[in-house]
Amino acid sequence: MREKLQAVVASNGFEAASCLLIVVNMGFIGTQANCGQGSSCSATLLSLISTFDELFTALFLVEWCLRVAAFGRSYFQAMANWMDTFVVWIVGVFLLWVAPIIFGREGLAAFQAVRAIRAMRSLRSFRVLRRFQSFRMLLTGVLGTIFTLGACVLMLTITDLTFGILAVDVIGRDSEWGLAPAGTAAWYFQNGVIQASLTMSRFIFSDNAVDMIEELQEKQPQIWIFCFLFMAIAAYVILNLVTAVICDKAQAIVNENEAEKLFELRMQEKRNMKDLKRVFEVLDEDGSGQVTTEEFDAAFEIRECRDKFFLLGFEEEEMKQLFRVLDDDGQGELSVEEFLKGMAQVQGDCDSRSMLVATKSLEKVCLGFDKAFSRRGGKLSVLDADLTPQSDSELLTDIENIAVKRLDKIDEFIKNMSYKADLFEKQLATIESLRAAGKATEEEAQDEEEEGE
Repeated sequence: MREKLQAVVASNGFEAASCLLIVVNMGFIGTQANCGQGSSCSATLLSLISTFDELFTALFLVEWCLRVAAFGRSYFQAMANWMDTFVVWIVGVFLLWVAPIIFGREGLAAFQAVRAIRAMRSLRSFRVLRRFQSFRMLLTGVLGTIFTLGACVLMLTITDLTFGILAVDVIGRDSEWGLAPAGTAAWYFQNGVIQASLTMSRFIFSDNAVDMIEELQEKQPQIWIFCFLFMAIAAYVILNLVTAVICDKAQAIVNENEAEKLFELRMQEKRNMKDLKRVFEVLDEDGSGQVTTEEFDAAFEIRECRDKFFLLGFEEEEMKQLFRVLDDDGQGELSVEEFLKGMAQVQGDCDSRSMLVATKSLEKVCLGFDKAFSRRGGKLSVLDADLTPQSDSELLTDIENIAVKRLDKIDEFIKNMSYKADLFEKQLATIESLRAAGKATEEEAQDEEEEGE
């Protein structure tokens, strides 16, 4: 039951429906916020917004329950799912259904701004949109580097506070300024450390920083060195370090996300199986459920099949050999099971493990053939062949040549045995006819003797 539920929850249709609800909910959140800013909204519209608000909350709660029921405790291993749980239960269920009972409707007005956090669920829509891969990677990096990001913010705060303290002494207490008029550049550094630190933070984002530095240089020509040093440390070093850490962590999380990789592999496998079934149906012209040699040889005359085989790396000349390999029972026909199994195995590039298995399997088969044909003279074994070529293509060529020679020898042996079987049947027929003739002659002789007596 859980596997079926997982298949439903992980399906593209379920994700698309969830994202659609989130987008529509965002529209109602915006309308609700607009009505709260003194806009004239009718009672009908307010009632409609309230009804849909409760409906969306109920649907999101059902969605959350389905996901937890499908994945169990593993659902809470991702930070994004914890955030989604907070939005559903606290921002949704608590503020809409529980808080009015505790605080009343009037007390709930203070929490209206918090309920706008529900719009954060819209970020989930980027999880299913492949075109937003870069955004998904950055979002994953931010969610996965919360503690690292907090440490960087703390470092930036300490740097800003340190330079704010220095600016009070270097600029605010400089005798050239005296008591600076309100609103001037020096005045911001004569009103305490907090004001000075906030003013220094403007240099990080270049908020009118050039004009402020030019004004300070009128009486402190060398002050640009102090300002530039702060900008270099805060803006060019720390902020770029934060960006680098987030991007690096995002890439690491994406690469290590085994669940997402497994999901992608399953989806790709399903798509491949559907494509292969469609190819089989196209090849099976008579609808018998079996693909014959003639139907398989004509595959390259069908565009859909030709494109699929080209993607698998097969040329037209290789099709007959492929059919012989896939036809396990040698009946000259391929069932859907044989076709899907064989075509699934020939997809992708071969690796060292696959080559080793193929080589060892071929060695075992050839040893068995050698034992069977050893009395008839001539021995062809892979043990005598060089299976250490310079490349995988050479190894595949050697294995293919050996397999073709072995198959030819098997065909020759079968033909020889068939000829001998036919000859043996003829000899048996001759013996039976002679035996019948001798028996008839014997009976005639007995009849003549009885007549003579």
